[in-house]
Amino acid sequence: MKKKYVYDKCEVYPLAIELVALIDETVTLMPRGRGDVAEDLQNLVKSLPVDIALAFTEASKERQKKLYQRAVYSIVETTALLDICHRLEMIDQEHLKANHSCIQKIESMLGKML
Repeated sequence: MKKKYVYDKCEVYPLAIELVALIDETVTLMPRGRGDVAEDLQNLVKSLPVDIALAFTEASKERQKKLYQRAVYSIVETTALLDICHRLEMIDQEHLKANHSCIQKIESMLGKML
């Protein structure tokens, strides 16, 4: 895929997009009747690449930092929701580990950006 935007060059952005795809895959495997949790998880993780893209293109360092912090908060919330889903047996250990692995990489990169 050809890079079109400035934030495409940022290493954390494609990982955030990958996490959206991983979460989507995970959600499709959840049992029926848990749509509210699945929707919350999908909406939350979708905000991550948006915040990263906005931060990367922001001229104001203060605003940039706030957007990166908001991305970190989204990561924490996503992790907590995944743990809840695992505890409620809505997702298996394999999907939990795959999501956590991607989350840890993103979290590490965002930490350096802050």
